[in-house]
Amino acid sequence: MAKILTFDLEIETPVNGDWEAARTGGCGISVLVVKDSETGLYHIFDKRTLDAGIDLLNSADLLVSYNGISFDAPVIFGVSGRYLTAAHYDILDHIWTALHGRAKGYKLDEVARATIGMGKSSNGEYATTLVKQKRWAELHSYCLADVHLTAHLFDHIMDSGFVKGTNGIELFLEKPILGVAEYA
Repeated sequence: MAKILTFDLEIETPVNGDWEAARTGGCGISVLVVKDSETGLYHIFDKRTLDAGIDLLNSADLLVSYNGISFDAPVIFGVSGRYLTAAHYDILDHIWTALHGRAKGYKLDEVARATIGMGKSSNGEYATTLVKQKRWAELHSYCLADVHLTAHLFDHIMDSGFVKGTNGIELFLEKPILGVAEYA
């Protein structure tokens, strides 16, 4: 069976409109959560253990994320100077490919609610407030919930091949080559 790692991170300081600075590491990383498909375990990393998290991510046969190619992976590189080297299936990137461009109605919460009837527990912008207030358990729970949601959405894509936007229309996505036969 393929080792599929689903991941997400939260930044440490607010973006304040400068997404490019955030993508290049200027907002830091407060938490990185990784779900391992082989064990079913979730792993939590902070800035002191980030290298171990990157090592784990780079051990995958396939990485799964939601907006990880455009945001999480560049943030990881910006903070650590290390690239993610494993094959990467970014659900949002595949949605944009299927749509032939970006469109409203395809945030993680919107897609997950429309597709699998599950939604996010909060807004990601709230995560930096949790960091500032040192509310680590809530921060980790929030990021873990996003990883859980992303993993369930990926399972649905592997089983059914589609997601839905807020318009309810099924949008068929390309499945990863790795895992099609090995995933079950």
